[in-house]
Amino acid sequence: MIRVLVVEDDPHNALLFRKLLERRGGCSVIVTELAQEVFDHVRSGTIDLVIMDVSLANTTWQDLAVVVVQRGQQHDDDRH
Repeated sequence: MIRVLVVEDDPHNALLFRKLLERRGGCSVIVTELAQEVFDHVRSGTIDLVIMDVSLANTTWQDLAVVVVQRGQQHDDDRH
């Protein structure tokens, strides 16, 4: 099961992503627009894929991307 975090502040787009991914099958989908939830999910290591809106109202995609990349690097270091 692929764990997907969708970061989207438009409710219509969020619903579209959820339906498309769930219809595909094999995906567990979490949708949020809150930066803190993104940080929490990514840092917990429970997310396999992040799909992110690049024009969020409450934060920048660059700030969120830094956290995602740092977590990925930590995960790689832990495996070696």
